[in-house]
Amino acid sequence: MAKKTVLVIEDNGGDRVIYGNILWYNGFDVAFAVDGQAALRVAKERRPNLILLDLQLPLLHGSELSSMLKQDDDTKDIPIVALTGRRLSEFGGNAAVLGYAQFLEKPVSPLQVLRVVENLIGRAHVDQAHKLTRPELLSTPAPPEPPTESTPPPPA
Repeated sequence: MAKKTVLVIEDNGGDRVIYGNILWYNGFDVAFAVDGQAALRVAKERRPNLILLDLQLPLLHGSELSSMLKQDDDTKDIPIVALTGRRLSEFGGNAAVLGYAQFLEKPVSPLQVLRVVENLIGRAHVDQAHKLTRPELLSTPAPPEPPTESTPPPPA
């Protein structure tokens, strides 16, 4: 039986760890992306069962990413759960019209996130948890840093 995969798209490291860990420890295979461009690539490659999407992302805003995913034949049927510090009222108040299966406003408890995921795609099989490897963090490669002048350390 195939593992249920959740793609967590979140640029905040603390939130990524909290939400990714509760899913992973409850038997889901978890993939991560820290920016919109990496998320688009990973969603097409991995075709997760569900996407947990922060809206305020670098390189490509979450609502733009969601629109692109919903227009792509390979990803249009993947449920997307918005998980953001923004308020639904800022977007018109209707998650379904925006293309989201759910809209969660931060702060939200990890258990609530787990419940929403399980309600949308079902529970992961308990025996999956010990067979999974820790997920890797994916992001769009950053351009190289410009060289900086270094000053020698002060004399001892």
